Amino acid sequence: MTKEQLKNIFGRGIGSDAYWTLNKHLVGHLKIFPTLLLQHLVDVHQYKNMNNYEWFYQQYSRIALDLHCDEKTIQRNVNYLKGKNLLETKFEKDKKDYKMKTWFKINYGQIAEFMDTETPKRTLKDQGDFESTPDGLIVQTNTKLNNTNHDSCLS
Repeated sequence: MTKEQLKNIFGRGIGSDAYWTLNKHLVGHLKIFPTLLLQHLVDVHQYKNMNNYEWFYQQYSRIALDLHCDEKTIQRNVNYLKGKNLLETKFEKDKKDYKMKTWFKINYGQIAEFMDTETPKRTLKDQGDFESTPDGLIVQTNTKLNNTNHDSCLS
């Protein structure tokens, strides 16, 4: 393989389209996965060119596919974001395929308030210990969460 071919492969693999950028300030308030989900929903809202409409729809199965997780993780984190008043939802059955669609409304004003407030101070005791698993996941080890769930530190 030539250097140019390797450069192209790595460019696609670690280029700007191949990774997520998370807002550290929001992560400080919300944790990693809720921030990722919120930013994803903002992207979907903007991508669907629905900025003129407050509500937009997306199926949990599609979000789970996009974020490489299961639907229960999405549901749990949507509820978390709703509890923080960052998101509203309503449900409707699709007339074509009869799958349940979730309509989302992002509370941009509340996000702005989060951005204006100081990030909560956390101690090392609050954060827990982290270690890498053989498959490359970073997991929290000394928390009250179930350590067998690899995404427990993310949501």
